[in-house]
Amino acid sequence: MSASDFVSFNPGPSQLYPEIEGDIRQAIEEHILSLSHRSEKFGEVVRRTKENLRTYFSIPIDYRIFFVSSAVESMEIALRNGCGERSFHFVNGAFARRFFTSAQYVKKNPLHLTAEEGHGFGLEQSKIPADCDLVCLTQNETSTGVRLPYEFIQKIRGDYPDKLVAVDIVSSAATEKLPFEAADFWFFSVQKACGLPAGLGVIIVSKRALTKARTRAAQGADIGSHHSLLSLDDFGQKGQTPATPNMLAIYLLGKRFERLIKVGIEAVEKDTKEKAKTLYDWLEGHPVLKPFVKNPTDRSFTVIPAHLPEGKTATAVQEALKPHNIAVGSGYGTFKETQIRIANFPQHSKENISHLIETLDLVLKP
Repeated sequence: MSASDFVSFNPGPSQLYPEIEGDIRQAIEEHILSLSHRSEKFGEVVRRTKENLRTYFSIPIDYRIFFVSSAVESMEIALRNGCGERSFHFVNGAFARRFFTSAQYVKKNPLHLTAEEGHGFGLEQSKIPADCDLVCLTQNETSTGVRLPYEFIQKIRGDYPDKLVAVDIVSSAATEKLPFEAADFWFFSVQKACGLPAGLGVIIVSKRALTKARTRAAQGADIGSHHSLLSLDDFGQKGQTPATPNMLAIYLLGKRFERLIKVGIEAVEKDTKEKAKTLYDWLEGHPVLKPFVKNPTDRSFTVIPAHLPEGKTATAVQEALKPHNIAVGSGYGTFKETQIRIANFPQHSKENISHLIETLDLVLKP
């Protein structure tokens, strides 16, 4: 393969979508990056990008779409605006834990239920104390490759209709249909399944969450300043953002979803699941690599960690893949050297997946 054929299966930042180079050129030619972020022309870019997201995901009309800096900022926005008493967190990996520690940082006195590494939660494990008014979940945990089925989130909504729900979909966004009515905050960043460079977060917010933010603000609560939900909504009504945003990323996100609309989310979901099955079937039969998540129900379709054989490190595998113009992620945290993580995003073709499998078989031969 040539240098132009390089493919990154890193879970994030990951492989860029194939048309991005042309879209960047077009943004420069249209002088998008030199516009005032308060101009009508850039407002059109913002509105078009939001409309493309709304169309692709079928986002209900009473949910608002806001652009922020990252998914981690989205966590804080959800906590400051949507949590009055304390938050409750389902922790199934490092990024769910970050949601919990963010709650500690903004003094929400959070509680948590933590799963064993590589495991999810049973439907019966959704008992949430009465004084927790915001429930926080990581639907697709990038660190462990554990996926929470949407039925689990819908059960929480059904069992606790009075509580707000916030869902991190960072490494699954764009790959599955979302049951929007099951949560009040859905948020992601763009450097994974959207195939974009890092630097932009998207948060999709229900009318209930906005009402809660207004109530808390009227009570004198700290809901944040520049990027409170109320500020985001005030500027959003005008096709603007409170601060100068990542204008290129918003433009590229709009172009990306313009193309995804033509494919359709159902087709993307089907393709993603087929590629995931190819990878898991291969891992199940592999002589030395083994899938980290044992229960098929708990397995992510988009981030697939695999245990390495004894004596083989993630660094060694990554070095062996470099001459083949392929990158994979190392494990996360305590698994950094004992696992590799394989991203399976819409920008990864079935041919890419087949080539990765062939190459890993080659470099892992005794």
